[in-house]
Amino acid sequence: LGCAIANTFGEQGRDYFHIISKAYSRYTQKECDEQYSACLKSSRENGYGLGTFFYLAYQSGVIE
Repeated sequence: LGCAIANTFGEQGRDYFHIISKAYSRYTQKECDEQYSACLKSSRENGYGLGTFFYLAYQSGVIE
């Protein structure tokens, strides 16, 4: 999900990633920032986009 957000929104998507990641029981701001930074570095190489985000969110039950 992070890479899909990063590819779509760039740095401006970091807050979105934090909002989604807070649903994870072991969420930490530091780890979330590190993960998003890694996604930004690999952006465009992995091919994930907003469609991937919605597909994965649906598959995981985040959205119906």
